[in-house]
Amino acid sequence: MSGRIRVRFSGLLMFAGNLTTLATGLIFNVLIARNLEPAELGVWFFIGSVIPYFQVLERVVPYWSVMEISRGHAVGRTAVVFNLLVSLPIASAFALLSGVLADVIGTEQRTVALAALLLPLYYVISALTSVTYSTEPHRLGLRTLVIDGVKIPLALALLPFGLEGVIAAVVIANAAYVVYLYSVSRKYFEGDLDWEWLKGSLRRAWLPLHENFIGYLTAATDSVIVGVLLSSDDLSRYGIGLTIAGVVGTAKALMSAVFPALLRSGTVSPSELRALFKFIHVFTTPMVVGGIALAPQLVEIFGTRYLPAASALPFLLLVPAIGVMSLTMRSIVAGLEVAEGGTTGKGLVRSALFVTQLPGYLYLGGLVFGTVVAVGWAGITGAAVARLSASVVSFVPMLYLYRKRAPAITVLSGLEKTVPASLVMVTVLLLLNPRGTLFTLGTIAVGALVYFSVLLLIDRDSRALTRRAISEARSVILSVGE
Repeated sequence: MSGRIRVRFSGLLMFAGNLTTLATGLIFNVLIARNLEPAELGVWFFIGSVIPYFQVLERVVPYWSVMEISRGHAVGRTAVVFNLLVSLPIASAFALLSGVLADVIGTEQRTVALAALLLPLYYVISALTSVTYSTEPHRLGLRTLVIDGVKIPLALALLPFGLEGVIAAVVIANAAYVVYLYSVSRKYFEGDLDWEWLKGSLRRAWLPLHENFIGYLTAATDSVIVGVLLSSDDLSRYGIGLTIAGVVGTAKALMSAVFPALLRSGTVSPSELRALFKFIHVFTTPMVVGGIALAPQLVEIFGTRYLPAASALPFLLLVPAIGVMSLTMRSIVAGLEVAEGGTTGKGLVRSALFVTQLPGYLYLGGLVFGTVVAVGWAGITGAAVARLSASVVSFVPMLYLYRKRAPAITVLSGLEKTVPASLVMVTVLLLLNPRGTLFTLGTIAVGALVYFSVLLLIDRDSRALTRRAISEARSVILSVGE
C-alpha cells in the first residue's frame, strides 16, 4: 500500500486529533449535562438525531470528488459551490418543520429552528473535507481542536441562554472549521467550475445517495425511537451513553487514509493488512475493555442523575469497535476494486462500492425492529442491546465480502497482544476503583500508561511502530522548521 500518502502516519495524526474528544469533547458534554436540565439535554440529543435525515444529500458530489482529486483533477471548487446551493432549500425545509419537531419532543419551536443554521455549514464542510482528505488527510486531525476550541468557551459564555446558547456556540464553532478547512486547502481550488464533471457525478448520484441514506438513518434512528417512545429524560441518558461510546469510534481515523492510498497504489499485501488491523486493535481494545470496567464512573462524570446509562454503556462501547472493523474492510474491498477501474457506469450496481453498502440494510432493519421491541421491556439498555445486535448482524456479510479479497483471519491480527495488555490494565483500574471526576480521569491516564507499557514489553511490532512514528513525527517537525 505504497504512495505519497502515509497511511499509518496520517492515521495517527488524525487519531491523535480525534482523541482530543477525550478532553475537549468531554468538557463540552459535561458542561451542558451539568448545566442543562435532563429534559433540555434530551432535546439537544433529539435535534442531533433528526438533523442526519436532512444530510442525506451531503456527500452526493463530494463522494466522487474524493476519487477525482486523488487522481489529480481539480474539482474541489465545483463540489463546494454545489453543496452550498443544495443546502439552502434543505435548511429552509428543516426550519419549516421545526414546529412539528418541537411538538414531538416538547420544546420551543425557535430552539429547533435555530439548529437549521447548522445544515449549510455541514454541507460545505463535507465538500471541503473531500478536498483535504484527498490531498493532505492529516490536516483533518485538527478538527476537534478547532471546533471544540471555539465551542467550549462560547458555550460557557452563552449558558445563561440555555439550550439556544449551546446551539449558537455549535453553529459558530462549525463556521470556524469551515474557515480552517478552506485556509489549508485553498491552493487546490484553482480553475473554473467543472460543469461536465458535475453532470457526470449527478448521473451517478444514486450510489452515494444510497450510501448516505443508510449511513445517516442508522446513525440516529434508535435515538429518535427512544425520544418518541420513552421521554426526553430517557433520551438524555441514552445520549450520554452514546457520547462516551463515541470515543471508541474516534479510532476510525486510524484507517482514514487507507482508501486514497489504495487508489494511488492499487495493491495491498496480507502482511500490510495484518499490520493495519493490529494498528486499529492497539487503540480500540483498551478503550472498550477499560470503558466496560469503569462504566459507572464514566457516566457519573456527567452527573449522578445520568447513572442509569451505566447499564447500557458496555453494549454501546462494543458497537463502534465493530463498526471500525467493518469500515476498514469496506475501504479495502472498495479501494482495491476502484483502483482496478471498477467504477464504470454500467458496472456500479455490481461493484464493491455498491455491494459493500448492502449490509447497511441489515443494520437499519435490525436497529429499528430491535429498538422498538426492546425499549418496551428494557428501556435504554434494550436500545443498546438492539444497536449491538444490529452491528453484529451486518458485520458478518461484510466479513464474507472481505474474505474474497483477503484472509479473514487478518481482521483479528493483534488481539493476542492487546487483550492481555488490556486485562492487566483493567486489574489496575479495578484496584484503584476511582470516585469523582478528577480521580476517574487520573485513573484513566494511569490505565493508559500501564496498557502501553505492557504492550511495548510483550510486543516487538509495537516497539517498531513507536520508533517509526517518532521518526516520522521528527521529520515532519524538521521540515516545518525549514
